[in-house]
Amino acid sequence: MLHAERRSSAVYYSANREHLAWPAVEVLVGLRRELLRRITEEARGWSVPAQTVAVFGSLARGEGDTDSDVDLLLVHADDLTDRQSQVWEEQVDSLVAAVESWTGNRAQPYDVSLRELRAHVSAAEPIVQSWRREAITLTGRDVNTLLRSVAR
Repeated sequence: MLHAERRSSAVYYSANREHLAWPAVEVLVGLRRELLRRITEEARGWSVPAQTVAVFGSLARGEGDTDSDVDLLLVHADDLTDRQSQVWEEQVDSLVAAVESWTGNRAQPYDVSLRELRAHVSAAEPIVQSWRREAITLTGRDVNTLLRSVAR
Protein backbone atom coordinates (compact mmCIF):
# COMPACT_ATOMS: atom_id res chain seq x y z
CA MET A 1 0.00 0.00 0.00
CA LEU A 2 3.04 2.23 0.02
CA HIS A 3 5.38 3.41 -2.68
CA ALA A 4 9.00 3.58 -1.59
CA GLU A 5 11.55 5.80 -3.30
CA ARG A 6 15.20 5.85 -2.32
CA ARG A 7 16.75 9.33 -2.43
CA SER A 8 20.44 9.45 -1.49
CA SER A 9 20.58 7.97 2.04
CA ALA A 10 16.83 8.16 2.80
CA VAL A 11 13.72 6.29 1.73
CA TYR A 12 10.59 8.33 1.10
CA TYR A 13 7.20 6.67 1.34
CA SER A 14 3.93 7.76 -0.19
CA ALA A 15 0.49 6.20 -0.05
CA ASN A 16 -0.61 4.04 -2.95
CA ARG A 17 -4.20 5.22 -3.19
CA GLU A 18 -4.84 2.79 -6.04
CA HIS A 19 -4.28 -0.21 -3.77
CA LEU A 20 -7.42 -2.28 -3.17
CA ALA A 21 -7.06 -1.89 0.60
CA TRP A 22 -6.74 1.91 0.49
CA PRO A 23 -10.46 2.58 1.26
CA ALA A 24 -10.10 0.50 4.45
CA VAL A 25 -6.98 2.44 5.42
CA GLU A 26 -8.84 5.73 4.95
CA VAL A 27 -11.65 4.51 7.20
CA LEU A 28 -9.20 3.43 9.90
CA VAL A 29 -7.27 6.69 9.73
CA GLY A 30 -10.53 8.65 10.08
CA LEU A 31 -11.96 6.77 13.09
CA ARG A 32 -11.06 9.46 15.64
CA ARG A 33 -12.51 12.23 13.48
CA GLU A 34 -15.69 10.17 12.94
CA LEU A 35 -16.08 9.53 16.68
CA LEU A 36 -15.73 13.24 17.44
CA ARG A 37 -18.30 14.02 14.74
CA ARG A 38 -20.77 11.52 16.17
CA ILE A 39 -20.39 12.77 19.74
CA THR A 40 -20.88 16.34 18.52
CA GLU A 41 -23.98 15.43 16.52
CA GLU A 42 -25.48 13.53 19.46
CA ALA A 43 -24.88 16.37 21.94
CA ARG A 44 -26.17 19.07 19.60
CA GLY A 45 -29.51 17.27 19.49
CA TRP A 46 -30.04 17.35 23.24
CA SER A 47 -33.27 18.92 24.50
CA VAL A 48 -31.48 20.09 27.67
CA PRO A 49 -28.50 21.77 26.07
CA ALA A 50 -24.98 21.41 27.38
CA GLN A 51 -22.95 24.44 28.30
CA THR A 52 -19.94 22.52 26.99
CA VAL A 53 -19.22 19.06 25.63
CA ALA A 54 -15.55 18.20 25.21
CA VAL A 55 -13.23 15.23 25.10
CA PHE A 56 -9.96 15.09 26.99
CA GLY A 57 -7.39 12.49 27.93
CA SER A 58 -5.93 9.99 25.48
CA LEU A 59 -8.62 10.58 22.83
CA ALA A 60 -7.92 14.32 22.78
CA ARG A 61 -4.17 13.70 22.64
CA GLY A 62 -4.60 11.19 19.79
CA GLU A 63 -3.06 8.45 21.93
CA GLY A 64 -6.11 6.27 22.58
CA ASP A 65 -6.09 2.55 21.96
CA THR A 66 -8.39 -0.42 22.57
CA ASP A 67 -7.84 -0.21 26.35
CA SER A 68 -8.37 3.57 26.68
CA ASP A 69 -11.40 5.22 28.23
CA VAL A 70 -13.19 7.88 26.22
CA ASP A 71 -13.08 10.83 28.63
CA LEU A 72 -15.96 13.28 28.24
CA LEU A 73 -16.38 16.64 29.95
CA LEU A 74 -20.10 17.45 30.09
CA VAL A 75 -21.06 20.78 31.66
CA HIS A 76 -24.68 21.71 32.30
CA ALA A 77 -26.36 24.83 33.62
CA ASP A 78 -26.90 25.38 37.32
CA ASP A 79 -30.33 24.91 38.88
CA LEU A 80 -31.91 22.50 36.41
CA THR A 81 -35.50 21.64 37.26
CA ASP A 82 -36.19 18.08 38.39
CA ARG A 83 -37.51 17.24 34.93
CA GLN A 84 -34.49 18.84 33.22
CA SER A 85 -32.16 16.92 35.54
CA GLN A 86 -33.88 13.67 34.62
CA VAL A 87 -33.65 14.45 30.89
CA TRP A 88 -29.99 15.50 31.29
CA GLU A 89 -29.14 12.18 32.97
CA GLU A 90 -30.95 10.27 30.22
CA GLN A 91 -29.01 12.22 27.57
CA VAL A 92 -25.69 11.49 29.29
CA ASP A 93 -26.55 7.80 29.68
CA SER A 94 -27.53 7.62 26.01
CA LEU A 95 -24.27 9.28 24.93
CA VAL A 96 -22.20 6.94 27.12
CA ALA A 97 -23.98 3.90 25.65
CA ALA A 98 -23.52 5.21 22.11
CA VAL A 99 -19.80 5.90 22.57
CA GLU A 100 -19.28 2.44 24.01
CA SER A 101 -21.23 0.90 21.12
CA TRP A 102 -19.33 2.91 18.49
CA THR A 103 -15.88 2.19 19.93
CA GLY A 104 -15.97 -0.85 22.20
CA ASN A 105 -14.21 1.37 24.75
CA ARG A 106 -15.58 2.47 28.11
CA ALA A 107 -16.92 6.02 28.12
CA GLN A 108 -16.02 8.02 31.23
CA PRO A 109 -18.26 11.08 31.60
CA TYR A 110 -17.16 13.89 33.88
CA ASP A 111 -20.59 15.46 34.37
CA VAL A 112 -20.64 18.78 36.25
CA SER A 113 -22.76 21.88 36.66
CA LEU A 114 -21.23 25.32 36.20
CA ARG A 115 -21.18 25.70 40.00
CA GLU A 116 -19.32 22.39 40.39
CA LEU A 117 -16.90 23.37 37.64
CA ARG A 118 -16.21 26.64 39.47
CA ALA A 119 -15.43 24.64 42.65
CA HIS A 120 -12.97 22.41 40.74
CA VAL A 121 -11.23 25.49 39.35
CA SER A 122 -11.14 27.23 42.75
CA ALA A 123 -9.64 24.13 44.35
CA ALA A 124 -7.01 23.96 41.57
CA GLU A 125 -7.77 20.29 41.04
CA PRO A 126 -5.28 18.56 38.72
CA ILE A 127 -7.99 17.53 36.26
CA VAL A 128 -8.60 21.22 35.49
CA GLN A 129 -5.04 21.48 34.13
CA SER A 130 -5.74 18.46 31.93
CA TRP A 131 -8.85 20.19 30.56
CA ARG A 132 -6.91 23.40 29.92
CA ARG A 133 -4.06 21.60 28.21
CA GLU A 134 -5.78 19.06 26.02
CA ALA A 135 -9.58 19.30 25.91
CA ILE A 136 -11.21 19.47 22.50
CA THR A 137 -14.50 21.36 22.63
CA LEU A 138 -17.13 19.67 20.49
CA THR A 139 -20.13 21.85 21.20
CA GLY A 140 -21.05 24.74 23.47
CA ARG A 141 -18.60 27.18 25.01
CA ASP A 142 -14.91 26.64 24.45
CA VAL A 143 -13.45 24.82 27.46
CA ASN A 144 -10.66 27.34 28.11
CA THR A 145 -13.03 30.29 27.78
CA LEU A 146 -15.45 28.60 30.15
CA LEU A 147 -12.70 27.81 32.69
CA ARG A 148 -11.52 31.43 32.63
CA SER A 149 -15.06 32.71 33.12
CA VAL A 150 -15.75 30.51 36.15
CA ALA A 151 -12.37 31.41 37.71
CA ARG A 152 -13.49 35.02 38.23
